[in-house]
Amino acid sequence: MSVEESNNCTYYKTGSIFESSIGYSRAVKKNNLIFVSGTTAIDYETNEIMFPGDAYNQTKYVISVIEEALTALGKVSTEATRIRVKLLNLCYCIGSKLSDVVRIRMFVGNIARDQNDIGKAISEMFKRKGIYPAATMVGDLKFVDEKMLVEIEADAVI
Repeated sequence: MSVEESNNCTYYKTGSIFESSIGYSRAVKKNNLIFVSGTTAIDYETNEIMFPGDAYNQTKYVISVIEEALTALGKVSTEATRIRVKLLNLCYCIGSKLSDVVRIRMFVGNIARDQNDIGKAISEMFKRKGIYPAATMVGDLKFVDEKMLVEIEADAVI
């Protein structure tokens, strides 16, 4: 995982094979805004899909990756401060947090089957903490790997 600065933006990269092959960042910070790219339940060290067949746990995993990106970019200064955050070992005191999220977009492979499990996980990660972002859920999509059940984007204001 790395944090880089250029073009008046700060970029957070996880090392995902998709980030390097396609050429994008997991998250981008511009001024007080953070935009987190569509995130799926991939273990970035092994490139394996986590929790195949389990939309609930994939969603919780995805939110933890989004929270990691927010944490990493929330503290970064304009002087190219570099920090490394280990996946699922977050330091909540250093940066942005889920309560800064103002919008989420959920993309679902099989919405009829998985919307309730995804909704339950979102509720646990956001609603139960008093966080109510604007949200959209779009379904019946195809992902690059059939084991992927949900992809989530997030926008935050810090």
